[in-house]
Amino acid sequence: MIHHLYNECHITNSGEKYVFRSLYLTGEYKNETVYVYNQWRVSSGLHKTQMVGECDFIVITRLGIIVLEVKGGEIGYEISSDKEYGYYRLNQSNQKEFLKKDPFIQVDGNADAVRKHLIEKDWPHLFVGRLVCFPESSFTNCTNDDLWYLGHSKSLIEMIFDSLKCQIRKNQEINAKKNYVFHHTWDELTVEQIEKLRDDLKPAFDLNVVQTKNKLNLEESRVRLDMGLNILAGLRENQRIMVQGPPGSGKSTYALDLMESLCKDENKKGIYFCWNELLAARMKLKLEAIFSGESEIHIRVVPFYHYISELVELSKDRKISLDYGKIENGEMKLVVKEVFNRLHQSKDLVKYDFIVADEAQDLFDLGLDIVIKSLLKVNNPIAKGNYYLFFDDNQAYPKSGELPESYIRARDFLKESSAYYVLFYNLRTNTGNGIEELIGDANKKVAVSNKQYGDDVKFIEYSNQTDILPKLKQFINQEKVLLNSANEDFAVLFTSDLLKEDSPLVPILHENQLLENINYQRPIASKEKIAYTTALKSKGAEWNIVFFVCSSFQKSHQQYQLFIAASRAKSKVFVLFHA
Repeated sequence: MIHHLYNECHITNSGEKYVFRSLYLTGEYKNETVYVYNQWRVSSGLHKTQMVGECDFIVITRLGIIVLEVKGGEIGYEISSDKEYGYYRLNQSNQKEFLKKDPFIQVDGNADAVRKHLIEKDWPHLFVGRLVCFPESSFTNCTNDDLWYLGHSKSLIEMIFDSLKCQIRKNQEINAKKNYVFHHTWDELTVEQIEKLRDDLKPAFDLNVVQTKNKLNLEESRVRLDMGLNILAGLRENQRIMVQGPPGSGKSTYALDLMESLCKDENKKGIYFCWNELLAARMKLKLEAIFSGESEIHIRVVPFYHYISELVELSKDRKISLDYGKIENGEMKLVVKEVFNRLHQSKDLVKYDFIVADEAQDLFDLGLDIVIKSLLKVNNPIAKGNYYLFFDDNQAYPKSGELPESYIRARDFLKESSAYYVLFYNLRTNTGNGIEELIGDANKKVAVSNKQYGDDVKFIEYSNQTDILPKLKQFINQEKVLLNSANEDFAVLFTSDLLKEDSPLVPILHENQLLENINYQRPIASKEKIAYTTALKSKGAEWNIVFFVCSSFQKSHQQYQLFIAASRAKSKVFVLFHA
C-alpha cells in the first residue's frame, strides 16, 4: 500500500501534480509498503550549498529512500549560449529559459542532506538514492538511468525500484574497485523498520492532516492557536518567513502577533499589505487598539492597490497609470516595475525595516517580489531583508484550473530565501465536522445541497430574490434564541453577482433594517445591525455563524465563493440558494 503523508491540495506545481497522480503501486510492486513525503525541508546546516534544501518528494521503500527532483513544464537539453550544456524550459512565449540549477546537481545535494539527516537519526546504513522527473517532457534519445519522463517505458513506481536497485549495485561495484576493507552494505527494510523510518523523517512541524477533521471546542482552538504562535515565535530568528495555511488556520492572527512584537519589542518600522480592503481596515482597527495610548504606530496598513496608486501619483509620470482594467489584463506587475524604476532614486520613497503580506496569494503575480526588493532598507533585500508572507494557494482564485506561471515563479522565488512553515489546522470549527467537509467539497467544486453535512451546515432554498431577506430574518432570529447570540456573531456573505449595481437585490438591501454593508470605510457593522458583504471581500475575517447567499453554487466560481464563505464560520453555516 502507498501512503501519501501530505495534503494533496497543497500541490500547485503542475509537474508535482503529475508525479502525485503517477505514484501508485502496480505490477510486481502492488503489495509493497511505500510512504511518500512532499516538499520535505532539509534542516539548516545539512545541505552542502544551500541555507535550506527542499526535496520535491521523498519515497520510502524496503530498498531504502529515493529523493525525487521534479521539473514541470516542457524541458529540453542543449548547449546554451555560453557554450555550457544545460536544461531549458519553454516559457509562455515559447522561448527557451535555461534552468539556473542543474536538476541532477540539485537532487544530489538534497540526497546528501537527507543522508546526513538519517545519520543523525541513527540510520547510518540506509541507502539514499535519487531520481529526476520531467513528467511533462519526452526524451526520445535519453540514456540517463536516473531520469523518468513523459512516455517512459516504465511506470514511476517501477522506475523507483529499478533505479534504487541499479544505484545500490553501482555503489557496491565502486566499493569493490576501491578495495575497501569494510564494504558498505544496505539491507532491505521490514515493514516495522519502514514505519519507524517514516516517523523519524516526519518534519519538525508536521501536524497530522487527519486531525484537521477532529471536533474542536473553543478551548482546544485557543490552545492550538497559542501553540502556533509559540512555534512561529521560535521561527522568528529567521528574518524571512512564508506561512502557508488553509482558511481559519490563524494566519492573520499570527501576522498581528508578529507585527506587535516587531514594533513594540524591537522598535522596528514596517508596512502591512493585503489586497482585500476590508481585511486591511479590520487589521488597522486591531493594531490601533494594540497601540492605543502610544505616541506613534510603527506599522502602516494599506491595501496593495491603494499603495501602488499612491506611488503612481508620487512618480508624476503621466505615462504610468493604474486602473482595474489593467489588473484584468494582467498588466499590474508591469506598472509596479515601471513605477519603482521611476522612483528608484527618489528621496520621497519611504523604506521600511520589514514587510508583512497577508493573503499573499492575491499578490504574488502582481509584483510583490518587486515591492519587497524596493522597500526594504538593506542591500539585497530578498536574501537579507525582513519579510513575512502569509498565503494559501487554494484561495488564489485562478481564472483557469492552474495557477498562473507568473504566480508560481514569484512564490517559489521568494520561498528559496525564506523559512517555510505549513499550517494544517482549521482553528475555527468548534461544533462538528460538517463545516470542514463542506469546505473540502467546495474546494474540490463538488458541494451539493442534498448531502448530509451534519447539524452545523444547513441548505435553504429560495424561489426569488424577494424571499432572501424574510428567510434570513427567520433563521437569524431562530439562532439568536437557540444560542443567545448577538448581532456581531452573524455575517451574511453574498456571491458577487448578487451585489452588482444592476442586481434587483441591491435596492432591497438598501432599504432593509436588518443588514448593514461593511466596507473599507466602515469595516464593522453597528450593534443594531448584522454585517453583510461579498464572500470574496470577507477573506481574513471570521464570525460564529455565516449565511452564504448565492444564485447557484453549481458553477465553479460560485463553489469557490462558497469555499471562502464557509471557512469564515466558527460554528455554523447556512447556504441560501436559488431553487
